[in-house]
Amino acid sequence: MTTTLGALDTAVLVAYTGALACIGWWAARRRAKTTDEYFLAGRSIPWIITTASFLATCISALTFVGTPAEGYSSDFRYLFSNVGDVAAAIFVANVLLPFYQKHKVTSIYEAVERRMSRGVRSACSGYFIVTRTLASTVRIVAIAKVLEVVSGGALPFPSCVIATVA
Repeated sequence: MTTTLGALDTAVLVAYTGALACIGWWAARRRAKTTDEYFLAGRSIPWIITTASFLATCISALTFVGTPAEGYSSDFRYLFSNVGDVAAAIFVANVLLPFYQKHKVTSIYEAVERRMSRGVRSACSGYFIVTRTLASTVRIVAIAKVLEVVSGGALPFPSCVIATVA
């Protein structure tokens, strides 16, 4: 069994990256006139699409690498944590998204500021930024380790590739 990327693997990755860049370019051609249009597509997206987008956003490369690795190395009890993910998605789809629609807010931070204060909003935002930075660091290292295995390179090279793309 080979653990390095072959020519076909590399071609698929390059084509996928190119397709993503083209989709991004195509979608960015139309300029949004308001923040509502930019962040929320003018509130024209059906809730099921918004929920699917939310679920897709929750799945990272670390999920694809870590979940099978954890199941293989120990047992599959770790998979039960996915039940919590499904419960959270149901809560977001049935409680938070309708709340956002009803109150015409763009983010949870806007809702927190309206309900509490600007200071609480800033604290929540700061907490989110710190935790997302730490989580992103873990994800970058994890995907760099995967690239190290499949490319046969040392960790610094895949890390540089990931850091450049990120």
